[in-house]
Amino acid sequence: MGSTGPAINSDFSNDPAMPIEQQELCFSSNHSGGAQVLFCDGHVKLLSASIDRELYRGLGTRNGQQTSQAE
Repeated sequence: MGSTGPAINSDFSNDPAMPIEQQELCFSSNHSGGAQVLFCDGHVKLLSASIDRELYRGLGTRNGQQTSQAE
């Protein structure tokens, strides 16, 4: 489980000095350049680590505040 707050494959979220309740876990994987993400409708897609940040954050919202489709 993760958050679309931090960028894909971020490593700042693993700062041992930060209390766990203040950390946001990023989505990450061993795929270079992105992460496999399971969407609520059941499809899986490799999202690029270079995805537009606003679009990426929108994908994590309940009401789909993203401005365009993820490629």
